[in-house]
Amino acid sequence: MHLTTNTSTFASLIKLGVISMLIIPSALAATVEFYVRREDVCKGQPAQVYKNVPCNSCVDPPGDWYGVHFGDISGDNRVTIHNQDNCTPKSQVGQWYGNTCAVAGKTALRSAWVACPGNRM
Repeated sequence: MHLTTNTSTFASLIKLGVISMLIIPSALAATVEFYVRREDVCKGQPAQVYKNVPCNSCVDPPGDWYGVHFGDISGDNRVTIHNQDNCTPKSQVGQWYGNTCAVAGKTALRSAWVACPGNRM
């Protein structure tokens, strides 16, 4: 018995899969804004703005921040704020779903995480 495969169809499917992986995250891009002063959070001008942040990403600007606004995401995206760099699990100090505004407590914020939709805990 001799099996034949259509390699061009298989190659097309692989290309399609790779292209969809590249396109989907950009469709789920968030905006993350960082504020230097607590009183400016979600009212004044942000000091740092990150647009087109793909889901399952950590935004880790240098310095201390006293507020973060998450926008352009669905209510099924989990967002977290951290008081250390690199969004480490032990540094998480807040968690919400969807577009939200978070103000730091006594400890400054250092990083923020945007999960993909459906990653509810």
